[in-house]
Amino acid sequence: MKRSFLYISIVFISLIVASIIVVMKQLYQRTIVENKVLLLLPDNPELVISFKNPDELLNHYLSQNVLLKKNVHPDVLKFVDVIQKIDTIYNKLTQNNIHLQDYSFYLAFYEQEKWAIGFAAEKVKDAKEIQDFFQSLNLDFIEIEGNYLFFEKTMKNKLKQERTTLNLWREWMQIFSKKPSPLHIYQRKDSVELAFQVYFDLQDIKCNGFVKYKKTNNYQNFSSFEISGKSEEFKNFLILPLNIVLSNNTIDANSELLNELIQKYHRKKIQLDDMAMIPISGDNERLEEYLQLVSDSAYQLDALKVFELNKSSAIYFSEIFLSKPDSQLYVGLNEYNFVLFHRKELLNNQNNWIQHDFSQSSYFYIHQSDLDFNRINQSECWKFLPISFQFARDTMRYYLNANIHSSLDKRFLAFNMSIGKVASNSQILWTFNNDYTIQNIVGLFDDHKTNNYLVLVQDSTNQLLCLNINGELLWKYTLESPVKSNIFNVDILKNNKHQIIFNTEHKIYLIDRNGKNVGNFPLKFTSAISSSIQVFDYDKNRNYRIWFSTQNRYIYNYTLDGKMANNFHPYYCNDVIAQPLYYASIGLSDYIFVITQKGTIIGISRKGEGRLQLKNHLPNSTIHYVYDVSSTLGNSYLYYCTNTHLSRISLNDEEKDIFQWNKKIIDAKFFFNIFSNKTHLAVLDSTFLSIVNLKGEELSGVHLSDNYFNFIVDTTRSGNYFILQNAGNKYCIIKQDENGELKIIDENVASTIFPRVFSLQKTYQNFLIYSQSNTLYCRKIE
Repeated sequence: MKRSFLYISIVFISLIVASIIVVMKQLYQRTIVENKVLLLLPDNPELVISFKNPDELLNHYLSQNVLLKKNVHPDVLKFVDVIQKIDTIYNKLTQNNIHLQDYSFYLAFYEQEKWAIGFAAEKVKDAKEIQDFFQSLNLDFIEIEGNYLFFEKTMKNKLKQERTTLNLWREWMQIFSKKPSPLHIYQRKDSVELAFQVYFDLQDIKCNGFVKYKKTNNYQNFSSFEISGKSEEFKNFLILPLNIVLSNNTIDANSELLNELIQKYHRKKIQLDDMAMIPISGDNERLEEYLQLVSDSAYQLDALKVFELNKSSAIYFSEIFLSKPDSQLYVGLNEYNFVLFHRKELLNNQNNWIQHDFSQSSYFYIHQSDLDFNRINQSECWKFLPISFQFARDTMRYYLNANIHSSLDKRFLAFNMSIGKVASNSQILWTFNNDYTIQNIVGLFDDHKTNNYLVLVQDSTNQLLCLNINGELLWKYTLESPVKSNIFNVDILKNNKHQIIFNTEHKIYLIDRNGKNVGNFPLKFTSAISSSIQVFDYDKNRNYRIWFSTQNRYIYNYTLDGKMANNFHPYYCNDVIAQPLYYASIGLSDYIFVITQKGTIIGISRKGEGRLQLKNHLPNSTIHYVYDVSSTLGNSYLYYCTNTHLSRISLNDEEKDIFQWNKKIIDAKFFFNIFSNKTHLAVLDSTFLSIVNLKGEELSGVHLSDNYFNFIVDTTRSGNYFILQNAGNKYCIIKQDENGELKIIDENVASTIFPRVFSLQKTYQNFLIYSQSNTLYCRKIE
């Protein structure tokens, strides 16, 4: 017995040791090497781009509507072509199990459009794998400690030149690229160096970086300037470059004053409404002496000494600093600023700005909205930054936020800014701005007063918001958790005045048009509701029944009085029910069909009595399913779709595979075609959407220009709309017309949630509802 235990112990310990060796070996092979790619790149590039991997750069940035231009490469097509080549090589490396380190990629462009790319590979047992791979592709490369550089053959002569290990541009790139971010770009043109990071977020671009105009080895972090409050309050706040040109006609007193200012000011002007400030530094006594000479009077106002300039000086200073000739001009002076203004009351309005110290660093701040493309390029901001962006053609308005920290005396400028697209289509009906992020468009409320639909959305605080057809908020209702079911419109008094019913995780709500609870609702359940509620009207007489199940595996049947239906006994299942229940009348019997988590198919009566349980199950790989009932169980079917097959189970328990897909299916949805009065199936295989009948025969299809992985179907009076989602949260809207043909309506909808297509006015005109963060948009879809 002891010997057996010893043998078992030895075997167990041996297995542990062997596992540790295997793990250590894997860790060694997957260890990230030190990134020394910058040491491999030749000197004096015109452009360097650091990025996560080629696939992300190509597919996530350059294939979207926002295209970096001019600052990336003068020939965009050439640039994209190079990235495509690199992406191909990257994918081949991956296919050969050669793994590359994220954020180690550096693409450099040189004069005459020569280029080279470097990356750091993960350690492999034999580096010869990578060398053999590059030789098989007939590419030249060099390697140093797991870092690789490959390049066009025309680069060979450049690589043979003597290279320094750390020249100036490498220093900037290393400082700027310490933390991984989506995109780093470094560019050198003549005596100007530019480096920045770019973040893309839907229709918004965020940049931060620096511009250096002359060589210097000094890198300084400039203090930031926080502007609080609503941005609209500061749209007249600008910090602009200031150049004073002295004229021969300047009187001596003014010349001395201006010369003194030139020695003290920081080459900038702060514009505040009808006021200008010149940041100054040092002892102000001499400035006060000169101001005494050119002013008629002076007085003290808190920390500000105010001078009233005489008429001859007032006109001159007004033209230089305010660009508005005026014989009445005041000058304020404190330890920070030289302030010029026409009206004394401005001092009270702008006192905080006047007392701010602008001498240590300067700032350029601009907030503009409703800009066209020409106005953005004409903005004062672009005088500082040699950056140009090309936006999508369908966008006509933009907003621009920029905060630029500069030290022009050191020829250095750091910046962060945000440029975004503002929807400005004439078909936009309205926008609604919420205090919190909108999380879900939950459905419609049939409004009996206006005979239109109200839009229901839910935000991140679980507030249910009700908006009318003009985007005006009618009411808010705070829920304890997100809405889990569809929104059902009911008429409990049978007087054509509607209410809505839905459920969250633990409650069922019945709410009227004014956002008020009805009767005994909400109903609260200790056990979570596992299958979202279904509301059935068996005989179409508005005697509604609410069916659902909970985590305790019971099925319930409630009336709109908030009570369990008469003569009903809760039905217990051996498994949790996750799918909504389905009602069907087959022959002389009524059935409530139930599908459990294990795929078991059960039929019960209205009273909660068991009627059937099929031996065939719905498989775990089911993507979507639909009931197609007839007058007998044998002719009634449950059709289901997996990523390989279209199949069916008859309700008398016979299973049949109908069709095998030629390609692996990513997503599928059964839907009802309102024109043919038949159930069809929409099938998505990444780049193709097809419509098939229940025999698997293709009826129509459309090729897609991007990869999509998910979609929903909205049905309106004028047809079905398929809303497809890609990895970048961009959506494609496809309509199926009365002839069954598919047409792409819009393939570039940027939304933070799934958009929806509704007929809000109960006509054939449809509207697209979508959201960007806390803003909801409504526009005509066609």
